[in-house]
Amino acid sequence: MNSSNMTSSVEDKLRYGIAGPIIVYGLFFAGLLNVILPIVGVVLAYFLRRDSQDYLISHFTYLIRTFWIALGFYVGIFVVAIAMFFPAFKGLLSLESTGSGPNKFTLNVLGNSIELYSDSPFSFTPDIITLMVILILLSLAFVVWYLIRLGMGVRALYLGREA
Repeated sequence: MNSSNMTSSVEDKLRYGIAGPIIVYGLFFAGLLNVILPIVGVVLAYFLRRDSQDYLISHFTYLIRTFWIALGFYVGIFVVAIAMFFPAFKGLLSLESTGSGPNKFTLNVLGNSIELYSDSPFSFTPDIITLMVILILLSLAFVVWYLIRLGMGVRALYLGREA
């Protein structure tokens, strides 16, 4: 491929406004390292979407939707983690006292009783370790989904397609 053709192709794409989505995609990718950057990115996406043309609107909508899905997932993970590790927040989950002490609670999930706290607030039961592993695996799976989703969006943008 000729260097001048590649340069003109990149210049044409920048001239037609793909710089905005590229910046927002970059902010979302960098959001894995700094949580403020996706917030800046979604505000920018809302702002730039109003003045965009055709297929670029779909990219901004795609990015905005990605932000809200990610935020909802991580707020849910945060609430569960707080409820698991801090007894003061135990009311966030449907917990019932077993009657054997102030720090002993169980979580009933589909008829199965999971002990979240033992007599000592700093000891971990096998059930809570299992829940921690599940939360970590869900978080890792979500990060993979997030990267794949952003990668597919960047690829569609490069090819001139809607997201």
